[in-house]
Amino acid sequence: MLHTSMAMSPAGVPLGVISQYIWCRNVKKNSARNFAIPTEEKESYKWVKALEEYSELIKKKTPIITICDREADFFDFFLCNEILEEKFIVRSFHNRRLNDPNEDFKMYERIKSVLPFVQTKKFKQSFNKAPAFPFGSSDQVVNCGYIVVNGAV
Repeated sequence: MLHTSMAMSPAGVPLGVISQYIWCRNVKKNSARNFAIPTEEKESYKWVKALEEYSELIKKKTPIITICDREADFFDFFLCNEILEEKFIVRSFHNRRLNDPNEDFKMYERIKSVLPFVQTKKFKQSFNKAPAFPFGSSDQVVNCGYIVVNGAV
């Protein structure tokens, strides 16, 4: 398997590869016991490893914003970003508890009720590559803001 991190300009122009992580996937383990495995031994560690590599390479010469898919929605990745003082965007997977004693709801409820709405984007997608299956579409709502989550889901 290969995980590549690319540098892009603010205008979206590719600047080059800044990190690559290559590994061989082990036999799938029981995910119910995944919490007991150290982060460094998990496949998702690629996100932390890449962040550490390019953060060291760039050394605060330019701002870094890491854009990730759902695989990066885990606490150790969040913690690494905080320690390195980096910013990130992640498509969330877990509805996390917030680290605010004045609020009783979780992240998704806070996003819907408090964070500013940016836009709704319609995506055309095929759920099967066979030509007999029609394309579908989905609306994705984009909100942005700063939230603090607890270490546990």
